[in-house]
Amino acid sequence: MNGEVKSPVEKESDSNNIAFEQLIKAININIVFAFIGAGSSKKLGYPLWEELIGILEEAVKTKGTSIDLQLYKNNRDHEKDPLWYAEVLKSCLDESDFYLVINERFKPKKNNWKPFHQKLMQIPFRHYITTNYDTVLEHTSYSLSQSIESFCWNDREMLRKFFQNLNGPGSQETRYIFHIHGIYDKKDSII
Repeated sequence: MNGEVKSPVEKESDSNNIAFEQLIKAININIVFAFIGAGSSKKLGYPLWEELIGILEEAVKTKGTSIDLQLYKNNRDHEKDPLWYAEVLKSCLDESDFYLVINERFKPKKNNWKPFHQKLMQIPFRHYITTNYDTVLEHTSYSLSQSIESFCWNDREMLRKFFQNLNGPGSQETRYIFHIHGIYDKKDSII
């Protein structure tokens, strides 16, 4: 070493480069799962969590229920746990009204993927886990002629198959998209 002391920024950059190289190696040996959130679908106009909460609030207000949402908004859990608040809003709507909101907001759009999504699906991740209700990943995969299976958390048979085959023989033959919060058109799967 020539006696130079690296700055914290240079040290962080070196560390990031090493981590990036390790990530590339892990992806190439097919052990990395992608975890995809709402940000990827936002590019197509699908709502983020905060926007979905606002849409559900409007649906509750439109129904004219006597529920005072301000009582729930004043609860600290409202800020910490959007799923909890979404469940409160869901309980204020008829089941059919709730699913109509989800279906209308997350059904496929005319152009249901962008070059970003194609690049994402071309990365050889072993599997894709998503919190999204939409089917953007599936449509993108089909546009690339990729073979991929999709399922929700409540599909017990597919869930069993997925976990049983994680490390078994032939486990890398099938790639999956695992919707951990459900899919827009499968009512029983929506969390």
